[in-house]
Amino acid sequence: MEYQPEDVSKVLDPTLGPANNYLEDLIQTYSINFPFKKAKTIIKSHDDGLQVILTGSTGYLGYYFLKALIADSKVARIICFNRSEAEKDFVAEFGNLDDAQKFQFVKASFDEPRFGLEPAIHQSFLESIDVILHNAWAVDFNLPIESFEKVHIVGVRNCIDWSLLSPRKVTIQFMSSLGSLASWPSFRPKTPVSEQAAEIHGISVDVLRCGQIGGPAVDGKKQWDAWDWFPILLQTSKALELVPSDLGSQDLVQWIPADIVTQIIVELMHGSDMREGLTTFNLVNPRFAKWSDLVPGVKQLLGVAKEVSLELKKHDATSKYELQNFPALKLLGFLEWLTNEERLVMITENAQAASPSFRDLSPIDDEMI
Repeated sequence: MEYQPEDVSKVLDPTLGPANNYLEDLIQTYSINFPFKKAKTIIKSHDDGLQVILTGSTGYLGYYFLKALIADSKVARIICFNRSEAEKDFVAEFGNLDDAQKFQFVKASFDEPRFGLEPAIHQSFLESIDVILHNAWAVDFNLPIESFEKVHIVGVRNCIDWSLLSPRKVTIQFMSSLGSLASWPSFRPKTPVSEQAAEIHGISVDVLRCGQIGGPAVDGKKQWDAWDWFPILLQTSKALELVPSDLGSQDLVQWIPADIVTQIIVELMHGSDMREGLTTFNLVNPRFAKWSDLVPGVKQLLGVAKEVSLELKKHDATSKYELQNFPALKLLGFLEWLTNEERLVMITENAQAASPSFRDLSPIDDEMI
């Protein structure tokens, strides 16, 4: 089936003005002219290991995804689709891997048909791949939706076409964000466009709605994503010698460490062949901590004695300091939204039922921060 105009209204926001027209056109553009759905003639044996395409493997989460997939004995092969040619530098991060033969890097063009692959290579992958873990999705609250179309939204459409053309039952695991449900105007429309398009034709899709992802709990080789809003906020807090006493809608800290959330998603992958249509997994930590309980440890970490409300800190910073010295100033609009946004209460039963690692989650503590 194709989405009708009434479906478009579900993701339109009257406060966005002209952006709604662009969004409606975007949904219509990528909800037509799908390839004919090929009969699923290749049945995967339960004894066969999964063959997985991972996009975005050279990014922050990609490192943890690849580690989890390589370590999983039920995964036989990993094909890393990347826009860049950073293979050598990336593999060097892993050191000597006994299972290095399990994965290979393939340069792909996300905005081209067949991901820009040669026809013979594309056909070979069509006949062997079981899961596409689409992790190449930028989460940047400062970018307009127009900047996401060519690579990110077209890339999702290419994943859908892949599933339709494959003689196997292919599951698409699509990394999304709770921002797709929230009212942040620059980000909210992006992921519903892709999620709505992905549900067509009865293909198997796992929508992985991630909340805040923290630094690793176990793997100490990497830390927080340096471009994430929270490390940027702490960097500025240290310079201002003020720690926020509250985090607005993030006051209940339901974050999941990067190495654990990727392990959870790999565990969800193993049940994907039993699911039909679209399944949504809300990946937020059901065992939350309170930011107020973490503040003393953060103050000690930064060597800062004072704390102040996030809203007051925001106004003080804009009047006294320059952007290059205090990077959180780039996020003023987002921080204002954070202080005013109502906290979402997310249902996590799907993830709890399917992932042992999700069921074993612990609250975020000082050490993880």
